[in-house]
Amino acid sequence: KSSSDNTLRTAEEMASGSKGLLKDTEELKEDMDKFKL
Repeated sequence: KSSSDNTLRTAEEMASGSKGLLKDTEELKEDMDKFKL
């Protein structure tokens, strides 16, 4: 049971991590657009 729980927890951490990375990428794009102007 603990091994499956760890797998689930890792999957959740990866999902939240990718969400944060996607948010950072979007903010970076916005910053680049500001510099273009």
